[in-house]
Amino acid sequence: MKSRDTASFVKSVESARISQTALFGTEVMSMVVCQNVPTKAHFTWRWQSPDGVYGGTEFEFAKGSLWGWLPDVRLDQEGSWHFEIGYDGNKILDQRVMVKRASESDS
Repeated sequence: MKSRDTASFVKSVESARISQTALFGTEVMSMVVCQNVPTKAHFTWRWQSPDGVYGGTEFEFAKGSLWGWLPDVRLDQEGSWHFEIGYDGNKILDQRVMVKRASESDS
């Protein structure tokens, strides 16, 4: 398994606000915390909404220990969202989130 080596200096991906299910309109706020980054690190943060719209950003961290906030994502569509965080082409987070409305009683 490569994932351990891949993320050896990624101390944590603080994604407490990303859970398996979320309410419509929730904002996802995530943070990457790194420790002892050996060289410049290239990260990607991507998501896909239920209707297939992709969003994402790329950013670089310098050498050392650091942290950074990822851009917020507003879950404004019902259905399955897909989130990915990668480092130099390797995934360190790959998660699906089911977004539902608060009440399903609009008959």
